[in-house]
Amino acid sequence: MGGDRMGSLEAALAYLQLGWSVIPIYNKTPGGQCTCEDKNCPSPGKHPRIPWSEFQKRLPTREEVLRWSGKWPETAVGIVLGKVSGGLAVLDIDSPQLARQVINEKLPCRLESTPRGGVHLFLVETEGNSRSGPLIQGVADLKGEGGLVVVAPSPGYVLLQDNPPLPIPNARMWGMKALAMWGVPTNGEATTQQAERASQDKHYPSEQKGYEILAQKTVGEGGRNDALTSMAGLLRHEGYGADIIGPVLKLINKLRCQPPLADKEMDTIVQSVSRYPTKFDSDTLIPLGVTEPKWISAKTILEQKEPPLTWVWQGYLALGLMTLLSARPKTGKTTLLFHLLKSLFSNHSFLEGSTCLPGKVLLLSEESNGLLRPRFQRLGLNRDDFWVLRRPMVRDWKEAIGMMALAANKGARFIIVDTLAVFWGVSDENDASVIIKALTPLQQLAQEQQVAILLIHHLRKSEGDEGNAHRGSGALVGAVDIAIEMRRVPHDSSRRMLQTLSRLDETPPEVLIALEGDTYKFLGNPAEVSFQEVSTQVLAVVPGPGEPPITREELRQRLDSKPSDTLLKEVLRDLEQEKGLEKTGAGKKGDPFRYCRVSLRDLTGQVGEIPERINTERDSISFNGVQNT
Repeated sequence: MGGDRMGSLEAALAYLQLGWSVIPIYNKTPGGQCTCEDKNCPSPGKHPRIPWSEFQKRLPTREEVLRWSGKWPETAVGIVLGKVSGGLAVLDIDSPQLARQVINEKLPCRLESTPRGGVHLFLVETEGNSRSGPLIQGVADLKGEGGLVVVAPSPGYVLLQDNPPLPIPNARMWGMKALAMWGVPTNGEATTQQAERASQDKHYPSEQKGYEILAQKTVGEGGRNDALTSMAGLLRHEGYGADIIGPVLKLINKLRCQPPLADKEMDTIVQSVSRYPTKFDSDTLIPLGVTEPKWISAKTILEQKEPPLTWVWQGYLALGLMTLLSARPKTGKTTLLFHLLKSLFSNHSFLEGSTCLPGKVLLLSEESNGLLRPRFQRLGLNRDDFWVLRRPMVRDWKEAIGMMALAANKGARFIIVDTLAVFWGVSDENDASVIIKALTPLQQLAQEQQVAILLIHHLRKSEGDEGNAHRGSGALVGAVDIAIEMRRVPHDSSRRMLQTLSRLDETPPEVLIALEGDTYKFLGNPAEVSFQEVSTQVLAVVPGPGEPPITREELRQRLDSKPSDTLLKEVLRDLEQEKGLEKTGAGKKGDPFRYCRVSLRDLTGQVGEIPERINTERDSISFNGVQNT
């Protein structure tokens, strides 16, 4: 919501946490027109996008705010004033000259500048319920009950002072007296009673503050609330909480106020003033509105029964998680994606992993309809629950995120971005702060809407390890739950290696796959595949019984592939232990080990049988260009 979507969405949620009724507002175009597209709009950039009468009676839910942000990524933020927002009111100073004077007053309240050089003073009424309306025509208005205000960080609105709203009894009376104090002719609009009440408020540059008056004389009707609020503010500023302010204020009320205020009114003052920071809070890192701890204990977490993770593709894609799949160009990542989609829609397993599709699919694609159409036809993807959003259809990343959020609201549970670089518009992929800002909305979407998100990306040109091969900042891998690197296997154009970094134990560290015909085939763990294939080749070329045995190097020369020395040693040792091979020689210079097959009568199994046992010592084996670590 607003010019900077992330900052505005966070602000809207923070306002909601303060108990303020936030709503989406239309923006102005650079030419000054309202984005509501009404050329004769009487309030350009200042009226709600939604019917808002209900939000004068209740606060929106967090889900409603997130939905608005997804639907209108560029929208401004507004706050409904009055009782629904805890008595919030705003003194709107239109005159730039007066605004500068007011800003210099350093009043202890929230201040925001407006697009035309004015200023908004945020107030909270402790007694009244002032309605919106003008105070001095062309100079100042009061925004209160029945009204709304556009707030920062909406375009043109800037936060000047991040203080709590100023607690005052009646916003309209306070505003009139304030204007008089600032030298604005009021034409008698402020009554004598209003002036008397306002003069006792501690925030005016009057000669005596409310708590000073209480110390000197008895206070009668018309000044009690102001004086007691002033005293409560003094105690709160010094660090006291409601447990101290309440009893002290009640004693002063009894001794100094004639007649004393009712207990209900006293409780309202104490509760209102106790919300605000003390002088000890001003230099801390605790922001406004953070008053109650939100952490929970490890014991509580262990006692909670979390629902089981729903895998869309076992080990690789799950609801609520983000997965990154990176490969070099023309490696086959999009082909892999479409074969996965075919398996999902037909409810078949994919590469030995079960699949489950609990909703619709949205594909954000860089490919044209001409390229997509034959893929859809070949794989039978003629479906209404498979949606495609092509890059030309969205202006920028913000709109793309909004479309993804809208799709999630309409039932999409698997969202693919192919490729990330084409959609997110990040010019410097090595800037971690930019990466985090771009991906945070997707993290929120995945977690809050329980959507599985797959980001298709590229590997860097230079080699990398331990997740460093993905192009760009390491923050990209850090932002996702599962990161997959897809690589070609040297000397075999049909094979691909999938290597992963994952937060979950269910994700295989690495697997070997092959494209055979029009489908991908799962081959298995690369180390095991390499071991089995070398074993088969060795048994096929090693001399038979009665033939002259050969050395390990002679054996290597007979193999089609050229396995590493470590792998070949392990295979020979394994075959020897399984009695598939006979070894002779002393294994030293001049008398090397030599190998041949044993005779049939010495075998316990059939010749050529591949041993099932894999020696765990071959943790770092290279075969056919595949490195196993």
